[in-house]
Amino acid sequence: MKLLWAGQFDWANLCNRIARAINASTGEKTARVITERRHPFGYQEDMVVEGGNYDDLSEVAQAADWLISTGDGNYELFCELRRTLPLRKDVKLAVTHAGTAYRRNAPYYNDFDERMGVRVRFIGADSLRLGSGQVYFGTCDPVPWPLSPAPRHGGQITVTHTPTVRAQKGTAVVLPVLERLHAAGTIILDLMEKVAPDEVMRRRKLAHVHVDQMSDEVGGFGQSAIEAMGCGNVVLADIHNVGVMNLAKPPIIDVRNARELEEWLTLFARDPDVLDRNRNLSLDWSYQHSSPSQVAAYWLETLRNA
Repeated sequence: MKLLWAGQFDWANLCNRIARAINASTGEKTARVITERRHPFGYQEDMVVEGGNYDDLSEVAQAADWLISTGDGNYELFCELRRTLPLRKDVKLAVTHAGTAYRRNAPYYNDFDERMGVRVRFIGADSLRLGSGQVYFGTCDPVPWPLSPAPRHGGQITVTHTPTVRAQKGTAVVLPVLERLHAAGTIILDLMEKVAPDEVMRRRKLAHVHVDQMSDEVGGFGQSAIEAMGCGNVVLADIHNVGVMNLAKPPIIDVRNARELEEWLTLFARDPDVLDRNRNLSLDWSYQHSSPSQVAAYWLETLRNA
């Protein structure tokens, strides 16, 4: 079974990560990702076709059993790629949905998916309430067991925040709390803004807690939370929109305002045992649900049964 993701961008590098996980599990180039533009964050990507030249994609396109959107919200481009690429007539369609585009215009995408004859819809955990489909997580390589203990004897804990889009991350609420606790010597603040992906991962592995987003609009979690849990970080986020799903809900602590955020961070700084228990819950969940082998198995099984 050959999979081909296609779109303008692969936001947060989700599809490229999943494709690499599938390829590692099968031992061959079972999954490929083509995008029209290079991602501005500098992620590792598969095939970038700048200028719309598809001449070198014939072999990859003709082999595809599934054509899957990257979830960038640009359906006009996805349809153009479907017309332009030398696909087989019996190629099946799937879509990925997550992020701002789907949250803001889910009825349109739901209707369009039905009219296109989409066989499988993969929807991010924070958006499952907006349409039917299979919830999906991103993936990253979990750090090895055992985790190193949190600092003892009043040592500071390291807390990260990655405001890729400040409004969506609720940074205006998060940052004053983190800065105040940093100034008081309670935490070490690592604000990772405009930092290269490899450097972000290096610094996540040195941290204890990650504050993801605190936004009423989002109410869920994304790739940064997946990465942080895989690094053994406790994740704090507003996840009020994450309800019943067909995969196990992650052990993210639901924090919805500045007071709750400060209370949790103060508790973790004061009680290393509580911190370590929650860190281990994060890493255990990652091995079970977002490790590359688990994610690859989930996608392949879902598509085979469609």
